[in-house]
Amino acid sequence: MGLRCAPARPATDLTAPASVKQFKKRLMESGQTSRKNPLLQRRLPAGGRLTGVLAVASASAILAGLGANVLSGPAGLLPSWIGPEVWIGLVAAGLIGLAMLAFLHWRMRRRFGALGPIGQALRSMNDGQTDAGSLAVAVGLGPEAEAWNAMLDNSDRMRRRLVIEQAKKTLGDRRSSAGDLPAACDAIPQGLVLLDERGRIRYANGAAAAFFPGDRKKIIGSDIAEFVSDRSVIDAVGSILSGPNARGGTFEVEAADAGGVLRISVRPVRRSGPSAAVIVIEDVTQQRMAAEARNDFLAKATHELRTPLTNILLYVETAMEDGADNPALRAQALNVINQEARRLEGMVGDVLSVSEIEAGALSLKTDDVRLEALFDQIETDFETQAAEKEINLLFNLPPKLEVIQGDRDKIVAILTNLVGNALKYTPAGGKVEVNVNQEPDRLIVEVVDTGIGVSREDAEHIFERFYRAKDTRVEDITGSGLGLSLAREMARLHGGDITLQSEPDAGSTFTLTLPCLAEAVAV
Repeated sequence: MGLRCAPARPATDLTAPASVKQFKKRLMESGQTSRKNPLLQRRLPAGGRLTGVLAVASASAILAGLGANVLSGPAGLLPSWIGPEVWIGLVAAGLIGLAMLAFLHWRMRRRFGALGPIGQALRSMNDGQTDAGSLAVAVGLGPEAEAWNAMLDNSDRMRRRLVIEQAKKTLGDRRSSAGDLPAACDAIPQGLVLLDERGRIRYANGAAAAFFPGDRKKIIGSDIAEFVSDRSVIDAVGSILSGPNARGGTFEVEAADAGGVLRISVRPVRRSGPSAAVIVIEDVTQQRMAAEARNDFLAKATHELRTPLTNILLYVETAMEDGADNPALRAQALNVINQEARRLEGMVGDVLSVSEIEAGALSLKTDDVRLEALFDQIETDFETQAAEKEINLLFNLPPKLEVIQGDRDKIVAILTNLVGNALKYTPAGGKVEVNVNQEPDRLIVEVVDTGIGVSREDAEHIFERFYRAKDTRVEDITGSGLGLSLAREMARLHGGDITLQSEPDAGSTFTLTLPCLAEAVAV
């Protein structure tokens, strides 16, 4: 099969010299100069003969400007000046070129072949995939793949490290919170004891350890019966531990060692596991004493109110019936009525003051207080009582007392209570001194007596409400047990205080300290 061009012309033998010259001439005529035709640029062999034109598989071609000359020859026909060595070199060069192209293609694929899988992994990561195993690419794709996998491994390790650190932090916070619970339990004043299903102590806070004898560490694991002997408490604990529907109870028992009163509450611990119980222990000795003192006060107040009222009614009748004819009797009746009315006024005032303190409504009405006139009033009020008991009452004042700011009525009530108690608890023939000292920033008043004194035990509770000393000599002396408590509350409202120094049978010294709240100007 060959390529033909019409119209066909007889083939020209290009092997003869004339044919060569004719071929060159025609090429020149057709404009195919040697500069444009590389075939004419080659040197001819020594014989000057052109043996043929390159053709493949008997192909035919028409040269430009030569008409329909047909060049034909056998397959593989080459010019005579190209030998077999050249042909082999050309083939070898082509094979080497193909090999180089294949190598370059393989090299480029190895060099940049990882970019496609890495791009796919990035798109998966953008879609929310975080598993390093799913995002990794084949290691054989080159150093980029190895670097990508190493980056994923580092990222995965960092994420796991953050998760571990967060878990440790959360666990540490929980442990810290759990560690705060025992400290909080130790801070409460009530004893807290947790019992297991066998009635053994699993936990006891600081207050409970104070109620129980022995070391706190040795208490843990001991039976509750070793520390609580009251049968009703033990029965309540047994009932809770043996039955799921037990409700416990609250009991007040006497503390044998301390001599006080303990309120013990037993409650079940509701949980799915074995039965457990919790015991709350509270020292209610002071509450019991306060309740008893309050009851005593009410009983005494009722008696005290009834007594002056009875006296007032009696002397009113006397003054009405016999006073018109006997002026001296009428004056005596009026004096008794006045004293009893003041006594009633004091008792009612104390009760009202207690109510105001408990309600937080006790307040000050601050104004100028002229101390000289105030102490003159106190001395006048008590000089008759001191004279009746033959007690030497002295007021030692500085030459001049500055005007201070305060609630005059409450300051009078404080001094009235302190001086009245000194006269009340000082035997006949004794002495009571009121020493006044005014400093630039405070007023100091000392009430010193030579009375029966106060024991150390009573001194710790002397300012408590409804408390009265346990001295038998005090039982026959009337009093509500509210005076000193109210006096200290009023002094503290002013920013001051009342302190006591006393020894039994050696007298007492009550010291009132009041700040000078502001500089007042006397009118």
